[in-house]
Amino acid sequence: MSLRPTRLRNWTGDVRWRPARIDRPGTQEELVACIRRTAMPIRVMGAGHSFNALCATDHQTIQLDRLSGLLSADRERNEITVQAGTRLRDLGPLLARQGLAIENQGDIDAQSLGGMLATGTHGTGTRLGCIASQVIELTLITASGDSLILSRSHDERRFRAAAVSLGALGILSQVRLKLCPAYRLSEVRRRVPLDECLANVASIAPRHRHFEFFWFPHADLVLTKTLDPAPAEEDPPNRLRPFLTNLLLENFAFWLTCQASRLRPAWTPAINAFCSRTLDESDYLGPPHRIFPTPRLVRFHEMEYAVPAERGPDCLRELREFIVRRKLPVSFPIEYRYVGKDDLFLSPFFGRASATISINVFHRNSYKEYFDGAEAIFRNHTGRPHWGKKHNAGPSWLRRVYPHWDDFKLIRQELDPQGRFLNPHLRGLFIE
Repeated sequence: MSLRPTRLRNWTGDVRWRPARIDRPGTQEELVACIRRTAMPIRVMGAGHSFNALCATDHQTIQLDRLSGLLSADRERNEITVQAGTRLRDLGPLLARQGLAIENQGDIDAQSLGGMLATGTHGTGTRLGCIASQVIELTLITASGDSLILSRSHDERRFRAAAVSLGALGILSQVRLKLCPAYRLSEVRRRVPLDECLANVASIAPRHRHFEFFWFPHADLVLTKTLDPAPAEEDPPNRLRPFLTNLLLENFAFWLTCQASRLRPAWTPAINAFCSRTLDESDYLGPPHRIFPTPRLVRFHEMEYAVPAERGPDCLRELREFIVRRKLPVSFPIEYRYVGKDDLFLSPFFGRASATISINVFHRNSYKEYFDGAEAIFRNHTGRPHWGKKHNAGPSWLRRVYPHWDDFKLIRQELDPQGRFLNPHLRGLFIE
């Protein structure tokens, strides 16, 4: 299906583009036809949840939202084959009906599966890798329209490049994932002093399958969140997070505090101190697709870097000193998570367990001073950027922190010698 060219945008709304052509294939055959129909450069758009210009193009946009749904499920092997345009929020209920569940995911479930894999999107857990580390096999449609089926046992070199590829090698159409039998997660939220949390985080995080915390700058408390599989007999008071509280009240109250901070920056420390002392301390229980995600209605700009796990606490301490020294009115909390290492060429977690630090700014506020200063701190700790979020990393830095950077570039040249899957953003990364 082809659409009349129209203006497209990312989730935040600060990246906009008008492609010459928009295609929405509903089958793999239609996807191949879209690629072969024209010689124009192509970028794929899933949910548009990238915070940078990863998807933007003046040429051909292919939207994968119709290439969605479960293709097969193997309950004995705990595996599924799913189309790459499937939204994560739709995947959870599909899996639950099959008696299966995803092992790990982040707290936003709006993304498409293909977009999550391409950008190295992750959840949290010291022994768990990014979502792409759960991939067993993938189908990649190349610039010539050929279909490559890649796995660790079949063309492992290309598989390790394609699992996290920024969409620079071709278009993912189908993915086979390793899953878990259906289970329940117990979520526990607690307020803890920041310095105490940082002093003990290295010993606390490995005790839980998932651990993260949120810190409002200028405040002295954090909200820790642990998630662990719940025994079948466990039955805490709050089965599921109350819908109205989470979706409406928390988001609306947070929007008000962001607006107040924007209009009166000097109020930010007091607002943040108040917010940190009123954060929800609760216990919840439910299926993972209900517990992992948190509704996000307040729009924001985001930067995230992954640093070696052992350097995470010091990195956050330096970030705190920078915010205080510059008196930056940062109203959004900073999110701190752990991710296990993997062997995927462009995964931010290649070869090292990592702490990820996400910084955010209300979408109506300027972010340059904050993000530039934070990025310098992240790089002092050999940080690697999240591919779907704002960053200024260039080829010289990326080659330094990614051991297989040049191997990936060779594979990209092999599969797409004309650069059909590149746009200005990616050319700035891969073409020197």
